[in-house]
Amino acid sequence: MSKKLEVIISGEMYEVRLDDEFATFVMQELEHSGVSLHHNNPLKSFFSAYLSAVKKLSAYEKGIETILSEIENIKQK
Repeated sequence: MSKKLEVIISGEMYEVRLDDEFATFVMQELEHSGVSLHHNNPLKSFFSAYLSAVKKLSAYEKGIETILSEIENIKQK
């Protein structure tokens, strides 16, 4: 199933359909970042939420790289 996500940014409404589980995750992340799902949001708020998500992604990627490196080290022993 899919869920419609609507966000108003600088007076423009944007809507997308996402898988239910992913839509719930995105809505929670947006709300946690201060983006309102029911009111107009300045572009700055949405951009800040985007940068916050990118920062998390970067940290996850670094963590995965560290784990993979540790696994390689264990294999070599």
